[in-house]
Amino acid sequence: MRLLFNPLNDLLSMHNEFNRLMNRGLADQDEHQFSSKWTPAVDVYESEADYRVILDLPGFEKDDFSVTIHENTLYVQAERNMPEKRGLVVHRNERRYGKVNRAVQFPVLVKADAITASYKNGVLEIVCPKAEEVKPRQIQINVE
Repeated sequence: MRLLFNPLNDLLSMHNEFNRLMNRGLADQDEHQFSSKWTPAVDVYESEADYRVILDLPGFEKDDFSVTIHENTLYVQAERNMPEKRGLVVHRNERRYGKVNRAVQFPVLVKADAITASYKNGVLEIVCPKAEEVKPRQIQINVE
């Protein structure tokens, strides 16, 4: 009786298919890396009075940012275009270019008209004060 199933051939076939898919994926990534959207890491801190949203976004100018709030969700958008390198051959390009999108939803209401933002040394910090009705406060008990 002849064995039709050969596990080694199947493993080799799967290995070759995996390599083909990975190589195609890397080529697609290289082709689109200059104009893709990317999502920067964000830190969100809470104090009794406010939320602080901090993003590392080096290489941007003040006018590159759009910071908005809608229905208690903070939206940060920016775009960084790749500088022209005429006559230069790129050997490595690890910096990200393209559009940046990030949204942070707050669990309690914030004062939209009191939000402030600052940008220093490549770090964008946004301070979102909590609305008065959500701040904890001591309730006075009257004795009658």
